[in-house]
Amino acid sequence: MKRTLEIVLVSIGMLISIFMALLGMFVSRLPNYPDLGRQMYEQSGYKEDYEHFIENLLGAGQTLVIISIGLIAAGIAALILLSKNRKPKIAGIILVLFAVGSTLITAGVTFITGLFYLVPGLLALFRKPQPIIETPDELYRS
Repeated sequence: MKRTLEIVLVSIGMLISIFMALLGMFVSRLPNYPDLGRQMYEQSGYKEDYEHFIENLLGAGQTLVIISIGLIAAGIAALILLSKNRKPKIAGIILVLFAVGSTLITAGVTFITGLFYLVPGLLALFRKPQPIIETPDELYRS
């Protein structure tokens, strides 16, 4: 059975994860740019002081980088397992676990990536191979 749809969706999810990791790296570097950080603080309407705001952004950025790297690694593992239909059930379990886990851990920040992992994960788990039907010509060919 071809797993083209699953492979394409996982690849799109991995591209989004790469973008999210870059975004997390940018946010983690925000303390090095106080003018930009101050501008974001003023526009955010954050109730606490500026230092607390920067600490929260730093933690969120680092968490996003770590989760995104985990999602990319899970995507690579799933692509290997899905290619040539090696172990689609295991790939499906990996994708579903990482989709749900990352969305819950990041409080919905990785929701889109989670969708691009959840759908192929469920497809890999529940899609059955089509039975091969032999035609009468093939039965008498020997």
